[in-house]
Amino acid sequence: MMLAIWTILTAGALAGMFALCVALAVVGVRALERAFGRQERAAAP
Repeated sequence: MMLAIWTILTAGALAGMFALCVALAVVGVRALERAFGRQERAAAP
């Protein structure tokens, strides 16, 4: 029984870390796109 609990906890922790990494990547890409978009708009006449 203990093994099942640890398996569920470990799987949940891995899924949580994966979701956190994906969320950080999405936020980072959006921030970069926003920054580059501002630069492109500023450069355009």
